[in-house]
Amino acid sequence: MDTNEILTQDEIDALLSSVEDSSTPVGNDPITNQKNVELVDFSNQNKLLNTGIPVLNVAHERFALNFCESISNSMRCSATVEFAGTQVISFIDYLNSMELPTYINFINLKPMVGLAMAVVDTDLIGVVVDRFFGGGTDYNSTSKRRDFTRSETRMGNMLIENAFTDLTSAWQSLLAIEPALIQTETNPDFAHLLSPTEPLMLNTFEVSFENRGGKFSWRFLTP
Repeated sequence: MDTNEILTQDEIDALLSSVEDSSTPVGNDPITNQKNVELVDFSNQNKLLNTGIPVLNVAHERFALNFCESISNSMRCSATVEFAGTQVISFIDYLNSMELPTYINFINLKPMVGLAMAVVDTDLIGVVVDRFFGGGTDYNSTSKRRDFTRSETRMGNMLIENAFTDLTSAWQSLLAIEPALIQTETNPDFAHLLSPTEPLMLNTFEVSFENRGGKFSWRFLTP
C-alpha cells in the first residue's frame, strides 16, 4: 500500500523529526498512578496457585452446595459439604499421602486437555456405606485391607456420578465441560498416570454426616 494514501509527506517528516529530537513521548514514561495496579508473577506457578483464583473459588463453592444437595437426596439424610481450600502438591507426594485403599478416578474434562482426578478417601466411603445400608458401627479406616468391597465400590460410583453432574452445573457459567471417566484405581501404587513431579492444584471438600465424614478432592489441570 502506498504510504501517501495514509500520511502526507509533511506528516512523515514531522514524525521522523519528533523521534530524532525526543520531543514526542514513545511510551516509556513511568506509570503515574499505581494504587490500583497489582503485580503478578506468572512465572511463579506455586505462588499463583496457592493464592487461589477467585472465579474458580466461586465455582468450588457452588459445587459444594450442589454436591451437598445431591448427597443428602441420595442418602436421604442431612449432610454438609464445605470447600476446604486449594493446595499445591506434587503428584508423587499426593499419592504417598493416600491410604490403601482410596477411590482414585482419572477423568477427562472436555474441552480441557489432559487428565484430572476425582478422589474419595476411605473415611468418606465408609460413612456413606453405613448411612446408606443402615450400619451402626464405627468404620475402621485403618484396618489392613487391600481393596473395597462391592458395596463400597457401589457407593463410590454413586458419589462420582453425582459429582460429575454437580461439577458440570457449577462450571456452566465458566465453561461447558463434559466429565468422562477414564480409569479407576484403589491402590495408589497403580495410579502413576502423571509425571511424579507435576504440581497438582488440589481442591478439597469436607463431607460430613453429623460427627462423621471424610474428604472428596478434585485435581484440576494447572494453569
